[in-house]
Amino acid sequence: MSDINQAPQTIAQTLDWLHNCLGRPALPECPKECERDCDVPGGKAPAWINQKGKAVKVSWKPYQNQLPTQANLAKWFARTTGIGTLGGGPNAHGHYIAFVDLDRKEKVFSSPQAFEARLEQWFNDYPLLNVAPRFRTPSGGYRVILAFTEEPDWTAFSLDRDRSRMGELLARNGGHTLLPPTVGANGIPYRWEYFVAYPPTVAKPEDVGIYPTRQQHPSIPANTSPRSAGSYVPGAIRLEDLLSHRAKDILTGGAKTGDRSDALTALASECYGWEEFCHRYSISYSGTTEILAEYAWGQMEDSSRDPYKWQRILKTISPSACQTAAEYHSGDSENCWKKIYRLDRETFQASCPPHIKDRILGEWGIDKRPRASPTASQQQLNSQKLQADAPESIPPNNGEVTDNFYPPDSDSKQKENLLLKYIDRLLERGNIPLSERRSECAQIAQALELDPKYVEQIVLTRLQEWQFAEVESEKTLIEDLVSKRKQSLDLHQILPPEIACILAQIAAAMPTSAEHLLTVGWSTFGCAIGTAAEVVAWSGFKQKSCVLWTISTARSGKLKSQTQEVMVNPIRLLQQDANSEYCIALKSYKEAQKATQQNRAPDNPPEELPPPPVPREYWVEHITVEALIRTINENPRGFLVHRDEIDGFFKALNKYRAGKGDDEAFYLTLNNGGGPKVILIDRDRRVEVERSCVPITGTIQRKTLDEEMTPRKISSGWMARWVICLAQMPKRRRTRLPYPDIDAFLKDIYHKLSVLKMHYRPVQNEETGEVLRDETNRTVYQGFPITYHLSDSAADYYEQHFFNPMVEREEAELNEGFQLAMSKWSGYCLRIALILHCLHEICKLKNPDGTLKTYLQLKEEWKLSGREHSEKPFEIEIPTLIGADIIQKAIATSYFYINQAEVLYKGQQQDEDDTVPVIQKLIQKSEELRDTVAEGWISTREAYRNCRELVAGAKLRQMSNTDFTAAVFNQMVSMNLGETKKVGKSFKWRILR
Repeated sequence: MSDINQAPQTIAQTLDWLHNCLGRPALPECPKECERDCDVPGGKAPAWINQKGKAVKVSWKPYQNQLPTQANLAKWFARTTGIGTLGGGPNAHGHYIAFVDLDRKEKVFSSPQAFEARLEQWFNDYPLLNVAPRFRTPSGGYRVILAFTEEPDWTAFSLDRDRSRMGELLARNGGHTLLPPTVGANGIPYRWEYFVAYPPTVAKPEDVGIYPTRQQHPSIPANTSPRSAGSYVPGAIRLEDLLSHRAKDILTGGAKTGDRSDALTALASECYGWEEFCHRYSISYSGTTEILAEYAWGQMEDSSRDPYKWQRILKTISPSACQTAAEYHSGDSENCWKKIYRLDRETFQASCPPHIKDRILGEWGIDKRPRASPTASQQQLNSQKLQADAPESIPPNNGEVTDNFYPPDSDSKQKENLLLKYIDRLLERGNIPLSERRSECAQIAQALELDPKYVEQIVLTRLQEWQFAEVESEKTLIEDLVSKRKQSLDLHQILPPEIACILAQIAAAMPTSAEHLLTVGWSTFGCAIGTAAEVVAWSGFKQKSCVLWTISTARSGKLKSQTQEVMVNPIRLLQQDANSEYCIALKSYKEAQKATQQNRAPDNPPEELPPPPVPREYWVEHITVEALIRTINENPRGFLVHRDEIDGFFKALNKYRAGKGDDEAFYLTLNNGGGPKVILIDRDRRVEVERSCVPITGTIQRKTLDEEMTPRKISSGWMARWVICLAQMPKRRRTRLPYPDIDAFLKDIYHKLSVLKMHYRPVQNEETGEVLRDETNRTVYQGFPITYHLSDSAADYYEQHFFNPMVEREEAELNEGFQLAMSKWSGYCLRIALILHCLHEICKLKNPDGTLKTYLQLKEEWKLSGREHSEKPFEIEIPTLIGADIIQKAIATSYFYINQAEVLYKGQQQDEDDTVPVIQKLIQKSEELRDTVAEGWISTREAYRNCRELVAGAKLRQMSNTDFTAAVFNQMVSMNLGETKKVGKSFKWRILR
């Protein structure tokens, strides 16, 4: 085991790893005592040792979805020396932790050698498994830990498709396993073979060659009466939409153990009742009772123990004797038809019996009384008057009737459309007095020969539909933004295994967010590569460098700065080495200069000396634009600008010109990898900057970032240039996990990236044209980038799955800031692909034992090859063709940051009446307070003090801050976006977990 992947050695370290990294419960284990005192074969059951030295079993069921308390942990592990856990989830990352338990059984494997050979073949077939945590069991078995994004619904598995059982997949809540350093009942300990803090993530077991051994059974019971195929019409009324609230709760939420049979019986009975109702009135519907029952059973607790019990339950039900809940409670089918009306009005009109239809419409206030018709001239006059008043900008409704009631005598679709047109025109005028609205309704009713009360009812219904649609639209947008803000990146799916493992372990040990580490990494890795590389997708579409400006955003105290230090400090170590080399070179230069002057004859003209050595800059912190120009000229490969608080960098722009300078515009030029070709510094000197690589990285608090996002900075494209990570940071805590030597590892990675091969040509004196030479009489060369190309398949994939969709999405986007941000990602995706390509290629340079070759090893090999005496410097050459696998990783990464940008820009208030950004900020604040003593609760006063938009909204509506904030709280509850409570005089809200 290397120092980088040091496994937890003690119970305390293992407990901390389980709770804080995997999100799985730590359970006590004492196999010998458990076998002795609890009569459990092998002692493989959670148990702790009491004061009398006796083993006491622990029920694992309460810990399927929660972690043990500190009191329980203290009691369990006071004398217990073993530890175990449960597979399952989802954890905080949304993953299901799985322990792949491979049995070394004679009936499956003829010998231990056959078992090891099959294991080795499995790892070779799926290289991802090589970076998965794994340990040996006392019986010689093997357990591999993986994280699935989808929960498996089976346990027994095989590595072959012939379905011969090879072990168990402990991935569902209740899958129990023992862990190192537990000692088994036979005296042999569980021992780690490879460890990383977080296992690699895959979608489902089949993706890594793990197949279920069970055969799939038919899902329809044999005694179920066949239904007419014509009844299941795609696009018709869905069977699940007809169910009562109780039945829907059973369908989606399952039921507690013990109530499962009764719950499924109730659900199936109502489903059969609705099917009988639909057949009775020839109503087209989609779905079957069997499909819904099987799905509902899958949601039940412990249903995996008897996955086909739902079929036996259905056999006990007689479909013809079942009724819908609506029929059962009312005694007739009228309530059923009301539900049909709400779901499909055309079906209601076509199939509802006339007497029921008339009764329902009469109950809803539709006047069926006959009225005398106005004269033809009066009707024509009134219609012409309304047509003259109607604005030309209002389009017709194209025959779409969206009101809640049909006019009693509207045989003509034209009249319906005209009615809705006038109502929509009326509502578009905003809040109008009640008397004026009634007057308008009377005019519409007279013109269209309708009852005024009926028209008023349609107006109210239409207004409710508009308000409901607006609320639903806001709710959908908010839920979409919240889900995007919670998205994460799997380092193992993006980076080379060696880099992904150490960064994942650092993220778990600090703890910090892996997304924030990687965000800083794009700037630091790009800084190391510098101007040595450019990437071309196709002819005419090129990125001149891999410059990425990155910002990590989180609230104060969330280890933002420490996260930056992890990635930036190795750059500083390279800077220290470069400073030492510069001091030595400068000393040698001065000595040579002094010796030349001493040896020169008095009558001889002074010899022209080579230019003095220039310090190599890897990073800077505070720098003016003038100094930046000079530093770029002296360090053409590039360097990093790191500001811990990037807000200071923003404020420093143009500070010497009273805010009227062009510093910001100059930096915008650098973001493209270029620079002004000729920059005059003084009369005697000029600087030519044809290309540059100046990545920038820093941190900022979210509130400060919002203040920096002014309309001018958004419209100028300044904010669109930044890659911003809003990922939530974990709770600060002591993890006790081993902390690897990240500085030495990343320094070596950066060093190797900094010597990637370039094109070189000799530098000539501008006046004489002579080739320049250094103090050792070697030719001075100027480097030019190597061009990296996408392979044909990579270019096609990039065009179809990213470039074209982003162009279409950008054109359709209405938010200016987000639109500008998206416009940059077609190029940024290529820059990320270039960085990933370089990282993956240098990580392929390995020793025979599988470890990475260091920079010094590679340089020693270069010296031994005889190239040390050539005039060109040491460099590493890698392939220049970027494959489709790399572009897929880059696209997945790009979509993550695009979603982050959408959350950021759509969280900015567009106008004073926009409540979506307000609600989003309150949700974020509640989530930040979830792990504190506040438990996520926010009072009205805390809300409007931390969200200035609430104060502005209250002023706009002429309400007090408290009343308006409480109204927003209630609005969020109506959207199912939280809960409220009253504590004394304080009204509080929080987001639900």
